Amino acid sequence: MGPPSNLAAPVKGALWMIVSCAFLSLLAAIARHLAGEGLHPNLITFFRLLFALFAMLPWLAVAGSDGLKTDRWKLYLEHRAFNLQRILHL
Repeated sequence: MGPPSNLAAPVKGALWMIVSCAFLSLLAAIARHLAGEGLHPNLITFFRLLFALFAMLPWLAVAGSDGLKTDRWKLYLEHRAFNLQRILHL
């Protein structure tokens, strides 16, 4: 399910960003709830990343390994390092 195809590209992009923010907010709320229940942060992080992998598998099946190629390795590695610190709360 995606935005209607008759919308302009910037409007579609804005709608996808709003949907993304909603799901990330939900993910953060679930993580806080589980942390409040006493689950270890590493366990929460593991399952969070596992579910993210499952969510990406259909896209990877269609795009293949070409969807993962980048020429901007420095930016990619900085982004990964920042996200790792954020996830693990270092």
